[in-house]
Amino acid sequence: MKIVEANIYLLSIPFKFSFGHYLKKHSFSDSIIVELISDAGVRGYGEGIAREFVTGETVKKSVNHIKTVLLPAILKKVLPAPDRQNPMKILSEIKRMFPTNKEPGILAWNASLCAVELATVDCILKEMKESLNYVLPPSSKNVTYSGVLTSGSPESTVNFAKLFKGAGLRHIKIKVGGTDDHRRIGIVREIMGPSVSIRLDANGAFDVKTAISFINSVAGFRIDCIEQPVMRGGVKDLAVVRSSTSIPIMVDESLVTLHDAKRLIEKKACDYFNLRISKCGGLFNTLAIADIAKKSGIKIQLGCHVGETAVLSAAGRHLAAYLPDAEFVEGSFSTLLLTDDISTEKIEFGKGGKAPLLTGPGLGVNIRREALLKYAENIINVS
Repeated sequence: MKIVEANIYLLSIPFKFSFGHYLKKHSFSDSIIVELISDAGVRGYGEGIAREFVTGETVKKSVNHIKTVLLPAILKKVLPAPDRQNPMKILSEIKRMFPTNKEPGILAWNASLCAVELATVDCILKEMKESLNYVLPPSSKNVTYSGVLTSGSPESTVNFAKLFKGAGLRHIKIKVGGTDDHRRIGIVREIMGPSVSIRLDANGAFDVKTAISFINSVAGFRIDCIEQPVMRGGVKDLAVVRSSTSIPIMVDESLVTLHDAKRLIEKKACDYFNLRISKCGGLFNTLAIADIAKKSGIKIQLGCHVGETAVLSAAGRHLAAYLPDAEFVEGSFSTLLLTDDISTEKIEFGKGGKAPLLTGPGLGVNIRREALLKYAENIINVS
């Protein structure tokens, strides 16, 4: 099969409520959706979320990279087909099609690559009438998601904690880095009860001294781990924090590339990796980092970006079902956060955070093109 045309949609879907953390406050989804059209009329969809504070990619830079570098690498070219004896090989073959370009200020073109890689995988598998679980066989029958509590007032914390408890969620993450952190953590623990797993995410809010003091001060709340206590770049700082506290350390913004993963392991800087498909550059790259984590005894969380639509949510669902060692899974918030989503299928998780496997062709979701047109601030055609 060949890709004969592509469209890039810059979406803006409003949130039902704002979601904030130390680095940024979000009130709408700003996903980049890539649509590939094959010579047989099959449409494949991928999604990337550009975060300048994570990979260096802005939406404008990402779209330009997709348009001028990534799409020309696959347009009008014959795409590989999965090897029936080794279906996962298709991911490495797709990865090899795309050039690796470096640019000052860009840590990695990962959101851009993710959008095009997922669209290519979706298109190939739809042409074959195969699901992504053909490439990534599931190890479980469903996926259990965490609730994530935005930074905010103690009053809003009470309301969200009650919602989480009513929904039967057993894993909760709390954004920290503000003045009311201890009170908010205490509220969640009191409302959710002693058996619910609680973890924290600072998004690099602290320096080393403050991080150590804060982490030791919240140990009594029985915290499973704290994510990114100091800013990216301080691998040695992370190692110092880890050796000076009793709560396990998870990295997120410090983990973007395979090189990052190796350096973090070498410096004994963390206990967990937070893997996000868009941040890590698609399925192939995310799996490569998951593999090195497993070999090195690093635990993993499969995370997500705020505001992901059904496309990244579907990819995350497949990956979470495939990775049996993922201790925590985030994502599939869909219309729990977004005012609307772009798939015909209901993608958000349900009671207890449970969500079923997706078994349809490709990523397993059918995209409503009228929704793409409705929420697109700009549409760029490439042919």
